[in-house]
Amino acid sequence: MLIGDRKFLDAIFFNSITIESVERTENGIQVIVDNPTHISFDLTTATGNDPSLDFFASKTLPSGKQTIIKIYTENPSSINKIDLNFIVENLLIAPETGLPVTLSFLVE
Repeated sequence: MLIGDRKFLDAIFFNSITIESVERTENGIQVIVDNPTHISFDLTTATGNDPSLDFFASKTLPSGKQTIIKIYTENPSSINKIDLNFIVENLLIAPETGLPVTLSFLVE
C-alpha cells in the first residue's frame, strides 16, 4: 500500500508497467501487461467504460510478472482504440480513495 500525492502515484504506476502486446482475437482483444517492479497493483473497474466491452471487475498485476487482460466484444474488428478506466486500490490519493487511471490501447 502506498499513500501519496496523485501526481507521484500516477508516475509510479505508469512508469512501472508496460504494454507488451495488443492482439485482436475472434471474440475480442487480448492485452499483455508487464510489471517488472517489486510492487503489485490491485485494479478494480471504474465507471465510464464502454458498455460494449466485457472484461474483469478486479485483477492484480503481480510484481515481476506479465498479466493477460482479455476484453470481450461482439465485433472486435471494428475496434481500433480502447480506453479502460480503473482504480488502483493499493495506491491511495486520500483515505480509502484509490488512484484513478486510464489504460489506453491501440489495436492494429
